Amino acid sequence: MPKAILEFNLPEDQSEYKIANQARDMHSAIWEVYNILRSKHKHGEYKTKEARDLMEEIYREFCDEMDEFII
Repeated sequence: MPKAILEFNLPEDQSEYKIANQARDMHSAIWEVYNILRSKHKHGEYKTKEARDLMEEIYREFCDEMDEFII
């Protein structure tokens, strides 16, 4: 079975280590935000056209940024 081993020179690479170590939690948070945005985009009721337009813009930009990642 293939393995990947990440090595960090601590304490110099502490911030990179922390990012790698918390990647699963970050993925979960991003997935949760995506689902909230998707639901609001799909089913949201807005008081104004400006609010709806802003929500659509935020959702579109989020999806564009995440397009290269599999979430």
